[in-house]
Amino acid sequence: MTSWWMATARLVPPSSRSPFVPPGWPRRWRRSSSPERRDRGSAAGHPVYPGAMKHSLLIGLVVSTLAALALAEEPSASWEPIRQDQGITVSRLNGGAERPTFRGTVVLEAELLELLAVLNDDARRPEWMSRCLESRVLEERPDGSSVVYTLTEGSWPVSDRDAVTETRLDLDLERGRALIELRAIESDLMPPVRGTVRMPQMEGHYLLETVSPGRTRVEYQLSLELGGRVPGFVASFVEEEMPFDTLRALRKQVLETRGQYATKMETIRLRLPSVATPPPEGSGS
Repeated sequence: MTSWWMATARLVPPSSRSPFVPPGWPRRWRRSSSPERRDRGSAAGHPVYPGAMKHSLLIGLVVSTLAALALAEEPSASWEPIRQDQGITVSRLNGGAERPTFRGTVVLEAELLELLAVLNDDARRPEWMSRCLESRVLEERPDGSSVVYTLTEGSWPVSDRDAVTETRLDLDLERGRALIELRAIESDLMPPVRGTVRMPQMEGHYLLETVSPGRTRVEYQLSLELGGRVPGFVASFVEEEMPFDTLRALRKQVLETRGQYATKMETIRLRLPSVATPPPEGSGS
C-alpha cells in the first residue's frame, strides 16, 4: 500500500526572496600547530622561538575575540509573517537558513488520522498540493520510509520542476501528534526528465497536532532550491502563494473526501507504532 504514513520525509525553503542561492563560504585553510609539524620544522633546521609562539598566541586571542563579537552582533533567525488570510498564516524565515524557507499554519476541522489519510493518498495529491502535476511512490523501504517522485508545474518562462524525496512519518496517537518529514535525495529510481529541472535541494515537513476533539493544527514548512535561473516573481510565489494555496486546498480536500478514508484511518491506527519524534527546531508557532 503506497503511503506517506509508511514513509520517511523532509522539505524546507531558502531564507531570502532572491531566486539565486549564494555559493557556500570558501574553506579556510589553517596551518597545523600539531607537535608533528613543529618537530618537522625543527628537524629541517627552522627552530621555533618562544617569542614567536607568544606572538602567535596573542594574535589568536585577538582573532578569537573579534570573531566572538561578530557572532554576537549577528541577528538571530526569526519568522516574519508575510500573509494572513482565511485562517492561514504564511511566514518566512529571516536569517539562519541556507535557502529560502517558508512556513504555513492553519487549524482544520478534522481529526488527525483523517488528515493523515488525505496526505497519504498519492494518486489524489495533485488535487490539493499547489502546482503539483504528479506524485507517486517509487519505493517503499523495509524501515518504513518511502521514496516519492513529485512533478511541479512551472510558471512561464520557468520550466517544470521535479524532485525525488525520501519521506518518513512519526506518529504519537496518545499525544495527538504526527510529523511527516521530507527531503530531496539522489536516486536512480527516477532519471532526469528532459525539459524538467531537478530541484537540487528540498527539505520540509507536515506537523499535525490535535488542539481539541475534531480540530487539528497543520504546519507546512519547506526549504528548497529551485535550481536553474528563476525570476524574482517565481521565487516570491514559492515563498507566499505555494504554502497558502496548499493549505487552503487541503482544507477543501478534507471536506470533499470526508467519509472516504475510514478503512485507511483504521489501518494507520493499527499498523503504525506510536513513537513520538520532536519537531525540527523552529517549528513552533
